[in-house]
Amino acid sequence: MQAYLIKTLFRCVALLPLSALRRMGDGIGNLLWRRSGREARVTLENLELCFPAMDPQQRELLAAASLRHTAQTALEMIKIWMQPNERSAPLLLGVENEQLIEESLRSPKGLLLLLPHLGNWEMVGLWCARYGQFATLYQPPKQAALEPLIWNARQRLGNKLYPTDTRGVRAVLKELKKGGRSAVLPDQEPEPEGGVFAPFYGVPAL
Repeated sequence: MQAYLIKTLFRCVALLPLSALRRMGDGIGNLLWRRSGREARVTLENLELCFPAMDPQQRELLAAASLRHTAQTALEMIKIWMQPNERSAPLLLGVENEQLIEESLRSPKGLLLLLPHLGNWEMVGLWCARYGQFATLYQPPKQAALEPLIWNARQRLGNKLYPTDTRGVRAVLKELKKGGRSAVLPDQEPEPEGGVFAPFYGVPAL
């Protein structure tokens, strides 16, 4: 029942134009900020760690803007998941330095794209599909009802999905050694046994 309700809600969201989704994202982000819940606290704490010298008021403005853009991205992703690829493709307005990808594909070595969680990374997956199959790491959502939906949306592009653990990393490395292609979101938090702590903005991060 939960999966059915979520899918119905997502279908409704996907029918809305991007302009409406972005206005909704603004409203949701502002609500999250005013509620001062976990999302607002974590965002502010991360900014304090990364930019300790920043004026506190400026940091709060940046945190509020981050929540608005995060909410916008979430709604945009739903639209990409739920509508056919041919309707999403025209939303990609341009690609910078695409020749670097094309040059890499002519090499016998593997191609590794590092794509941090900035903007709607689902569009990058859609764009990558034009160059053939990519091996990607996949972190299951906390809501189990969402997993089949997201999995199907990403696999319909022909990409291989591997879990974000030691087994998945090994699989991606194997693909690269064979001259394959991989796209990785490097800011995903791994399981402790699958990662190491390293300084990030001077703060140890897994």
